[in-house]
Amino acid sequence: HKEIGWLPIERTSEAGESFFADILPKSIEVFHWHGDTFELPNGAIHFARSTACENQGFIIDNRILGLQFHLEMTPKTVQGMIDNCGHEIVDSPYIQPAKDMLSDSTRFDGTKDLMTSCLDQFCKDLL
Repeated sequence: HKEIGWLPIERTSEAGESFFADILPKSIEVFHWHGDTFELPNGAIHFARSTACENQGFIIDNRILGLQFHLEMTPKTVQGMIDNCGHEIVDSPYIQPAKDMLSDSTRFDGTKDLMTSCLDQFCKDLL
C-alpha cells in the first residue's frame, strides 16, 4: 500500500540482533511518502515493519542501513512534498490529509532525535 504522512512503524523481534534494539522504540510515528517496497537483501536484519508495508527497514553488519521511511524530513521539506507531489494524496487508509502532516511539529523533533541516534551509532566506531 502507499503510505503518505505520519504513520507508525514497529520494531521487529529481529531488531534485537542490531543496535536498533536499543535506539528504536517498540513503536514510533515516522514520516512516509512511498508507494513501492523492497525485498530484504541477503544478510539483512529486518528491524521495522508497518501495517501497510512489511519491510520498513533493515541493517547489514551494523553498517549498512536501509529505510523505507523518512527521518530527515522538516516542516519545510514536507511542505515541498505536498506542493510538488500533492496529487498523490488521495483518500486511502494509509494516506494522511495534507493539513494533518504539518499539524504537530513535535513529530519532527522525535524523528530528528532518532536520526541523530542512528548516525551517532554509525559514527561511534569511527571516532
